[in-house]
Amino acid sequence: MAGLEQVIDGGIHDTNMRNFIDSSPSLFLNLWMAASKCIMMSASAIYGTYAFAGNDGRLAPAGVEKMLEAYRQQLEQVQLAKAETQGKA
Repeated sequence: MAGLEQVIDGGIHDTNMRNFIDSSPSLFLNLWMAASKCIMMSASAIYGTYAFAGNDGRLAPAGVEKMLEAYRQQLEQVQLAKAETQGKA
């Protein structure tokens, strides 16, 4: 992890912490993936709000249910398509 010393002034001095990071190369990837998921889900929710309520609106509880139903239907279509391409329909 030569790049870590460049980011953290002087590197990591705590031996236990350094050993943990050295033995966990996927730690930063997992953090990145979690952050990316949060960003994408937020973007999707914002887009859905505009699509269902317009630029100045917000979703009433019934609108939230409509949006959830639209996501559910889309998810089912994606899963069906995956099953068909894998020959498991």
